[in-house]
Amino acid sequence: MIRWFGPGRNIAMTTTLILGLTFACCTASQAATVLGWGNGLYGQLDVPPGDDFVAISAGYRHGLALKSDGSLATWGSLYDGLDELPDGNDFVGVSAGGMLSAALRTDESVVTWGRGYPERIHTLPGSGYISISVGGWFGLALKDDGSIVGWGAGHLGSANPPPGNDYIAIKAGSTHSLALKSDGSVVGWGENTFGEANSPPGNDFVAISAGSHISFALKEDGSLVGWGTNEFGAMDVPPGNDFVAIEAGTTFGLAMREDGSLVGWGDNQFGQLDIPDRIDFRAFSGGAGYTLAIVPEPSTLILLLCAAAATLRARRRRKRI
Repeated sequence: MIRWFGPGRNIAMTTTLILGLTFACCTASQAATVLGWGNGLYGQLDVPPGDDFVAISAGYRHGLALKSDGSLATWGSLYDGLDELPDGNDFVGVSAGGMLSAALRTDESVVTWGRGYPERIHTLPGSGYISISVGGWFGLALKDDGSIVGWGAGHLGSANPPPGNDYIAIKAGSTHSLALKSDGSVVGWGENTFGEANSPPGNDFVAISAGSHISFALKEDGSLVGWGTNEFGAMDVPPGNDFVAIEAGTTFGLAMREDGSLVGWGDNQFGQLDIPDRIDFRAFSGGAGYTLAIVPEPSTLILLLCAAAATLRARRRRKRI
């Protein structure tokens, strides 16, 4: 699923008082680069250079990104056609899964590539698609009439969405799927071994995400809920009601706070939760033991001022001790 939190916010992510002046270390109008941390065994952390990225998606072992000119970039373990990017620079959304990738074009068509198609690059029938999400071997697409289309090898029905045209968001996990309805309720389908495809009670949800046997949702009051397996403490969602976005890796969770910082919980055996200490994240996505994020690229002057502020804070802490 697309994860982008820059436009609309247009706020200074970090302000520090330096010599009596309030200075923004990073703002949402600056260029953005890709960061990665955690398991890089398959090249998942070999992020592409550049400062013009606007959307990011972490698949099982490969990453996919959208650039400001509408073109695509991919890296990591690229097999079974995952490296064969579709032509064009008219893309507006990306999603990477286990064996598939997909991209949404400006004309509201969807192209998908990877395992499962003899022609490798396959365009979904019709148009009118407004959102995409790719799981393990399957994908989901949300249409402008509120209906959902599924494709690929969906385990236990994960690619077979329920009928209806009142859906506003979708999320494909490894083997199960979630959808958010216009009334604020959540429905799930596909594999449900650990209750990951259950529909949580309530109708005050605003965002959803699914991993491997885990599901998360963000509520209107800014709090988080989780359901599914609690292996690795994946259900130990952090308290608080200042969250604005949620994302599931395979066996861990990530959430963004109002101040632009990230928090993580669950499996950290590869360091996928060793989040850099910064509060200017624009987008983030969790894969199999690794995390990708988009952050602004500050100028040299900004870096120097932020470093000076950090030094001042450290000196003050030492004095208090």
